[in-house]
Amino acid sequence: MRNYWQTLRTRERYLLISAALLLVVAALVTALFPVYDTLQRLRSEVPQQRRELTWMVESSGEAARLRAAGAGRQQENPSASRLTLIEETAGRLQLAKAMKRVEPDDQERLKVWLEDASYARLIDWLSLLADQGLRVVSLSMDNLETSGQVNARVTFSGVQ
Repeated sequence: MRNYWQTLRTRERYLLISAALLLVVAALVTALFPVYDTLQRLRSEVPQQRRELTWMVESSGEAARLRAAGAGRQQENPSASRLTLIEETAGRLQLAKAMKRVEPDDQERLKVWLEDASYARLIDWLSLLADQGLRVVSLSMDNLETSGQVNARVTFSGVQ
């Protein structure tokens, strides 16, 4: 290799060195561009995530207060059906408009779909229903662009 290098003219050596440097710079730019792009995306997402965390922390105090206020209540109508109980409590917590679909899954379960629901009210509603004897079997929530709003799918079992 050294013999080959020595046989090259000075101009050819400079050309090869320049091409090698250009190749190294191109490789570095190609490798660093995705890192830069990810860094920019994270810089824009972190402030939004911090705002949401602050809101959730602030709302947790209110949720605990409402949960404590509802814990002392007795079940208002023990013979009420699950559907009636779900609809009445959703109306009380202003979630009735967010309820898009309610359907029985089988003899023991009931599925509820909510769209554009307040996260804090949804948590309060689930707590109230748990106090009434309904158990959450599955819960899936999707965060929306609007701060504090979610789409949710809940499956309940419990009170007949």
